[in-house]
Amino acid sequence: MEIENEVYYKLLKHNGKITIACIQWFDEYDYDQRRFVLNPENDEPYVFKDEEEAVNAINDMFNEDEIDPRYLKIYPRYPMH
Repeated sequence: MEIENEVYYKLLKHNGKITIACIQWFDEYDYDQRRFVLNPENDEPYVFKDEEEAVNAINDMFNEDEIDPRYLKIYPRYPMH
């Protein structure tokens, strides 16, 4: 994904949880690159163009206890009547 001056989102390990960082290219230097969550297919950090996409991904890839509560989506376990 080629990104210039636009905002994008990366998954980040912070305080024992996986959270989402909203950044621009110049913010990259403010982060310890080892804390970004890497895609095992290419060893590159996951990058998302919008927050909703990042929130969906974090909830699909990680267990509830691993996710920063601000980004945790609670899915009903049983159909609601």
